[in-house]
Amino acid sequence: MRNVFYISLVITAGALLGNLLGKLVAALFHVGPIRDAFALQLSPGFDPFTLNLIIVRFTFGFRFTLNVAGVLGIIIAAVIARKLFKK
Repeated sequence: MRNVFYISLVITAGALLGNLLGKLVAALFHVGPIRDAFALQLSPGFDPFTLNLIIVRFTFGFRFTLNVAGVLGIIIAAVIARKLFKK
């Protein structure tokens, strides 16, 4: 249970760090290949769909948006967490 919380925390913190990194790169580089590389996104998942059972209706769906900055942020957060919480 502790490992799941730890991994979730590292991924969330890394994604936030990556988002900030991506915004910083977008502000510094208005046009060019560096900004284009950080703007590249991948959105795996599936669109919402509805399951209607007459009495109750469920809607399911999820989508993750990954980009280079987010992945770098997750890697940086993992390295920092490993150094801070080294056993």
